[in-house]
Amino acid sequence: MSGIHRGMVSLLEAAQVADRHGVPIKSEQLERMAGVYEEGMRLVLRQIAATQLKYEVEHSGIEYELFHNQSGKVDKLFDSLQDHVSDEVKARLFNLRSEIGYLELEACDAGYMAGFLAGYRFLNEITRASH
Repeated sequence: MSGIHRGMVSLLEAAQVADRHGVPIKSEQLERMAGVYEEGMRLVLRQIAATQLKYEVEHSGIEYELFHNQSGKVDKLFDSLQDHVSDEVKARLFNLRSEIGYLELEACDAGYMAGFLAGYRFLNEITRASH
């Protein structure tokens, strides 16, 4: 694939969907309608990816072991810092660690979903090329 963004659905496919549902569409509206359809597909695939990610985390394997090991190292560093600071700084460190934890989760979710969508587009392109 080139660096050009490829949609999950072609304009022709979007027109066929509109036709099947009896939605009259003018050629100048087709690209916008395809964009709406594409956004709907993204939302559905994100939900599927989120469900799959939840399953993967619950049945975590080696790919999550590295993440958990690194996260444990960060926790130990924070714990060792807390032994040498005032209560006010301890509270701030706790808040910082909490925010870093949320960031870690968001990064994992975003990366997984981006990969899921890229994989879908790749498979879709292969399928289109074989027809």
